[in-house]
Amino acid sequence: MGNILISAPFDEKYLKELKDFAEKKGIKVFYEAWTITNKLILPYELVERIPKDDIEILVIEAEKIFKNVIEIQELKFLGICRGNPTAVFKKTGVEDATENEVLLVNTPGRNASSVAELTIALMINLARRIIRSNNLVKAKKYDNMLQFEQYTKYRGFTLENKTIGIVALGHVGFEVAKRIQCFDSNILVYDPYVSEEKLNEINGKQVDLETLMKESDIVTVHAPVTKETESLIDKEMISLMKPSAFLINTARAVIVDQDALIEALTNGDIAGVALDVYKKEPISRRSPLLDLPEELNIILTSHIGGATDNTVENHSRIIVENIKQYLNGEIPKNTYNKQVLDKFDLK
Repeated sequence: MGNILISAPFDEKYLKELKDFAEKKGIKVFYEAWTITNKLILPYELVERIPKDDIEILVIEAEKIFKNVIEIQELKFLGICRGNPTAVFKKTGVEDATENEVLLVNTPGRNASSVAELTIALMINLARRIIRSNNLVKAKKYDNMLQFEQYTKYRGFTLENKTIGIVALGHVGFEVAKRIQCFDSNILVYDPYVSEEKLNEINGKQVDLETLMKESDIVTVHAPVTKETESLIDKEMISLMKPSAFLINTARAVIVDQDALIEALTNGDIAGVALDVYKKEPISRRSPLLDLPEELNIILTSHIGGATDNTVENHSRIIVENIKQYLNGEIPKNTYNKQVLDKFDLK
């Protein structure tokens, strides 16, 4: 059996569990997390490294994987610490892996709670103008002269009886909906693939996208990137929103038309925006988002949706479980490209 190379950050408990398990089988574990090395392993480095160290199992989070890596004969198992493993490839990555007999294992739901809780925090921050009020006080502008004006200016609203529109009820969207219920909010869902059973669990109502955009007080986006979802929330959809409504995107930037969003916010057609994802990351210093007037209700965070210890612990647990299954001759539970299993002698 070949060795294991891990470039994803790993929880210490599960890393030790994997090393102890691998040692008994005479397998080396190379742990070179990008959070420790402060660099990603580039494709040409992987091309050299995999045959040199006889890497059969590669575990990544942030690296991009090209076809020349997938084609390396030694590589048989690619663990991707993401909910959507296609994000690390170009368009034909999954097909290339299957053709070259490489198992793809992903970590669905690893950051669902983390992203959901950030989403709720953004909702409350927009509704109560917490960040703007904080900035006012720190700027020493909270004084007796303007006290009454400021109280009116920063008065917000509660989530009680408000309508929250959730675009896609996958792992993250579902966790958002679960948490929203405690605020006694109404939940609308746009998701062509969601089951009635799942909707009932969160007391949600399935509607078309147009209805969701029109009726929601807060629209929150949690769709994966597919051909169907690219530019899903376009200028026309944004124009349907209430002037008092907010839009939150903690999914992917390509799902929402950023230029239309800026225009709507600037013109007062919507009341607020919170973004954790951008066309280019890190966000360009020339981005028009950074030049919007301070009085607009906009929150920009640095793609921290999944940045919690819990996310690392979750993907570590899932990956270790799947590696142990593979090394024991069993089918890994989270195999993504199941059509490749015919090429392996796994039970």
